[in-house]
Amino acid sequence: MKGGYPDDNDIEWLKEELSSLDFHRGAEAIKFLIDSTFYGHADIEGDPVKLNVTTGGWSGCEEIMDVVFHSVWGMKYWESTHRGGKFIFTSDGI
Repeated sequence: MKGGYPDDNDIEWLKEELSSLDFHRGAEAIKFLIDSTFYGHADIEGDPVKLNVTTGGWSGCEEIMDVVFHSVWGMKYWESTHRGGKFIFTSDGI
């Protein structure tokens, strides 16, 4: 991560974490990278467990979310998208 933007190593690591299709593993990886930008924020909470991501439209966060939405993990666990760069994923999946 450099200047709030993920580098190639971050992107490859995220792809690897998401490829496991384990909700918690993917959610922790997304949270770590989003929080590392210092512009976005992510929380993991609830039962069923939900990942709430807020990017605020920051392009570094949006780059991370682009990787998520181009993964099977993203398709499986996505619940909703909201104006302002908010995304919700649930462990219930599809």
